Amino acid sequence: MVKHVVVGIEKGFSKHANAGELLRLLKDAGVTSLETYVLWRDVEVNEGKYVFDLFDSDLELMEKYGIRWVPFIVIGPWYSTPDWFRNSDKSVTSVCLEHGLPSGNQSIWNPNLKDIITSFLNAFNNHYSSKMSNIESILVGISGDYGEAIQTVIGNWPGEYHGHRGYWAGDPYAVADFRRSMLYKYDSINRLNEAWGTRYSTLDEVKPFTPLSAPSRRAALDFWLWYKDSMSKWADWWLKTASSIIKGIDIYLVTGGVDEPEHASLFSEQVKIASKHGVGVRITNEASSFIHNFLITRTVSAASRIYGTYYSTEPAAVVTERGIVGRLFNAISGGAHAFHEYLGNLINFTLESVSPKPAYMRLTSNRSLIGYDYKPVVKVAVAYSQLARVLDGWWFSESNILSLDYVRSIVDFDLVDEYLINDALSNYRFLIIQFPLRTSEHTLIKILDWVRSGGVAIVSSIPMDIDGDSSMFKDALGITEEVTGISRVIFKTNLVNLTGVYSVGRSFRLINDPSITVHVLLDYKPNDVKAVVWSRRYGNGYLIGYSGSTSPAPGSWMNESDIYFTLIKNVIYNTELLGPGIESLSKPYDPIPINGLYPTILNDGTLLIYNSTDLEKEINISGTPLKVQPNSIIKIPRVKLNFNNY
Repeated sequence: MVKHVVVGIEKGFSKHANAGELLRLLKDAGVTSLETYVLWRDVEVNEGKYVFDLFDSDLELMEKYGIRWVPFIVIGPWYSTPDWFRNSDKSVTSVCLEHGLPSGNQSIWNPNLKDIITSFLNAFNNHYSSKMSNIESILVGISGDYGEAIQTVIGNWPGEYHGHRGYWAGDPYAVADFRRSMLYKYDSINRLNEAWGTRYSTLDEVKPFTPLSAPSRRAALDFWLWYKDSMSKWADWWLKTASSIIKGIDIYLVTGGVDEPEHASLFSEQVKIASKHGVGVRITNEASSFIHNFLITRTVSAASRIYGTYYSTEPAAVVTERGIVGRLFNAISGGAHAFHEYLGNLINFTLESVSPKPAYMRLTSNRSLIGYDYKPVVKVAVAYSQLARVLDGWWFSESNILSLDYVRSIVDFDLVDEYLINDALSNYRFLIIQFPLRTSEHTLIKILDWVRSGGVAIVSSIPMDIDGDSSMFKDALGITEEVTGISRVIFKTNLVNLTGVYSVGRSFRLINDPSITVHVLLDYKPNDVKAVVWSRRYGNGYLIGYSGSTSPAPGSWMNESDIYFTLIKNVIYNTELLGPGIESLSKPYDPIPINGLYPTILNDGTLLIYNSTDLEKEINISGTPLKVQPNSIIKIPRVKLNFNNY
């Protein structure tokens, strides 16, 4: 549930004469705490001397108004590093592989940081030990430009230091660690050469490289796994240290971005590490588009529920009046523990005045949704591949995002990568494989074992192993030969046809081609739109194959992708038509793709619906029409619903 609403504000705000009026307004909106940055340079101005006066006066005023504090402790980035350390021989900044130039941010491989961090956390804990009841949670910023658990991206205060999207593993400690890790993995230079197709004479010749400049696909993968593991190990050490020093309070690892390979982050793994230490993750990456926010936070949300920990969300940009409602729904429907927002998005706060913005009014009108004890019930997962991002440069295109927007308006779903598939696919009843899934043989076997156990997979992109071999899934789907074009596909026998599972409307007619054992769907010419759909019983579950467009065509009155989205809706909500032993999800109302309404079922049976449009919408709930106002969230109690399969 969204238990806390946190507003980020500049430190030292209490010196303003109208600060009290500001806190009163925030309290009225349901705000529970204020976040300020506790930068290393502001506290340890001189080595070994810690001064917290800058924050004490702010905390005193917060106490007076019943608002608690969320300190964001940042150690490592350029803007948090004090001059005495930056100019010392203990400073080791990260170096990019593209240009061989240093950034201003400390390297996560710098061995001198651990003592610094431990001393700082002890000093913080000692100073505020009697004030912990007034601290709601603590955020830890461990790397990157601003404190997120990622590598340097674009730089902070552009021009102050070298920064860009890229790979930051060129400092001496990183190079040495890479060599040690590769020697540990392969045991000898000869075995490494055999795996990578290289001819290194000694280990000293082995240096980090970008995936694009790697000597082979296997080498590229080894590099990225090491790069990612290094950030994960750094986060692990930070969280272990912080949770052992500061006890009895929520701690969040701050991460950000969109899980890009260059960032060295893996959201699912970072959440799992946080769970190990009994702490959570704060993800900073949202803006004002609901579907974009949903897609870039849902892996963190899913992992938090899977691994039994908590998470919170924060924007990385300006948020509009419309955007804050979508952000709030995204947090609530994802099961976030806290909701962070910037003061500047809510209130104009100057020396002369304090005035609410439209987004403030939207937050205030939805405060009844805060503190409600629930979690979302999500039985559908959409798979994506981190390894495809690393090896093939794949990521969601705008067409992909629009397609997933259609799917999200049909049903709530989680975005799961290989790591969540390996750990927790059993949490789901349906898996949609729509995007390139290049992954390990282990993960492919996990998916097929899950189908054998009763899962239903809708497959429109055939998964493959690291080397591009898709034979395992082609065999499972019954494909023996493919001919260019989707109008001619040859399959093995004993396939179960999907007759009746989809109802594509009168614009389509079903043609049974005697030369193949599947149904071919064909619309009226001249469009000549074709799509092939087939199913195969696989153990106790089903594999549903789809060959055709998955890209919506806005403005078009009908195209083959309509078959795909209708297929998803009817497979999920009418699964029993496939055959015995498979239960459908209960359908609270008839969802229409891309109509601007997004449903979420909560674990107490409550239905939440978000209307993202400027128009009033009407739905039918158990025979009763219900209006949903523009840009609003409604909550429908269980008593009005007829659910039996959530």
